[in-house]
Amino acid sequence: FLSFFTITIETAKSAEKFEAYFYMRMTGLFFPLLFIPLIIDADINVTSEKELIHWLLGKYDKRIRPVKNWTSPIEVTVQPQIYSLVDVDELREQLTLLLWIPQSWHDDYLAWNTSEWGGITRVNIPAEELWLPDGTIFNILDVKESIPLSRIFARITSDGRVE
Repeated sequence: FLSFFTITIETAKSAEKFEAYFYMRMTGLFFPLLFIPLIIDADINVTSEKELIHWLLGKYDKRIRPVKNWTSPIEVTVQPQIYSLVDVDELREQLTLLLWIPQSWHDDYLAWNTSEWGGITRVNIPAEELWLPDGTIFNILDVKESIPLSRIFARITSDGRVE
């Protein structure tokens, strides 16, 4: 009888341990399960974005003006912004500025239907992979690029707007 009682107590302790272990185990499994839909959704969006960029650039040629009708002009919006005044040399009558010159235009070949691409409305693509407008600043003494083109990304919206 004492032996049986001991076994019963051990079983009860084991049951308590099992319940605590089962609870901890289930808690450990349950909470990660809550995040699986988020992880899957994020993975689908990344995959869709990657596939979209591949689809956009698959037959894209940055040497060709981005219009389907060759007689259509491309309207480029330029909005120069002074980032900082670097130096003023009164004797030489020189002004050194750090400028940021954002440009935007429409590219007929970089548009997509958002419903076909998981609702993606914009993507970022390295600017060096895209057609870029030629621009020149007159009355300038020296130009130093502070950010190489390889590090600049263009934001493309689903309607083909490049910013």
